[in-house]
This record gives sequence, C-alpha cells and structure tokens, in this order.
Amino acid sequence: GARVTVIMGELGGHRSPARTHTPLVGAEVVIEAGSTVTLPVRPGFEHGLLPLDTPVRAHGHRVVPGSLLYLGTGRDHIEFHATERTHLLVIGGEPFAEDLVMWWNFVGRDHDEIVRARADWEEQREGHDRGEGFRFDPVRADGGAALPAPDLPNARLRARPRHRGA
Repeated sequence: GARVTVIMGELGGHRSPARTHTPLVGAEVVIEAGSTVTLPVRPGFEHGLLPLDTPVRAHGHRVVPGSLLYLGTGRDHIEFHATERTHLLVIGGEPFAEDLVMWWNFVGRDHDEIVRARADWEEQREGHDRGEGFRFDPVRADGGAALPAPDLPNARLRARPRHRGA
C-alpha cells in the first residue's frame, strides 16, 4: 500500500547513497488510498512528518499539508493511514543536546551566532569575500540574486527550550 524512497540516511535496512554528516533520515512516502502503513524507525531519533498534498493520519493525529507533526523520540515505528492517495516526507535524526536559536534561515546556539551568520550572509550576498571563502553555498537552480536577510529584531534572540511543560 505504499512506496518508500530513502532520500538520505538509512531506513528499514535501506540506505541512501546521499552523503550525510550527521545521523539522520529523510524518506519520501507515497501511500495509496485506504492504506495503513507501518514504517520502522530508530527509537533514538526524533521524527517529523510532513504531508505534501493530502491529509494523513499518524498516531491519532490528522496532519494536513503544510503542517509538520513532531513525533519525538522513543518510537520504533510510525503508522500512517491515508483515506486518499497521499504523498509525504518523513524526516528525523538525533536530537540536539542543546537549546538552539532559530531566526529566518539561520540556526545558532545564541543571539551572537545569529548576528554573525546574518553579517556573513549579507557580506557574501554583496560580493565581499574576506579571503576565507564563502560560508554559504549559492543556490544555483534559482539563478536570481540572493535574498537580503531581514533586519534583526530590536531585542536579543533567545534559545527556545527543547522541552516544554504540558
């Protein structure tokens, strides 16, 4: 009732040829209408599920396209049910051990790392190379100029806690 393509990492004994630098997994899953599918996953990974075209049910949750269902760690499988043909992505990896700051397209450990990343982005976008090479790879498929990073907020960015109370 499904076709699974491992895009990166390893899933269910199948390994993608894509090179990764950290333990993670990404898979494209196409589920046929009316099918229930069980996908084996690594319990030490946290996982997310992203429907691309139609809703899907997973572990008691209805997930619509454009929404990401966070499944956390400790699962050895993910079970899906599709009432209509569904195309989705499953992503996962080892959880970060520390809190992270996420702002625009940047991820860092604190406010100052985000400030440095933004400055590096803007210097590179404007064509300034400090002789150290570029930090960010260009997006070649687009062909247009890199987007300018928005102005930072008028406050210090704080890490979002990894775990929240109920």
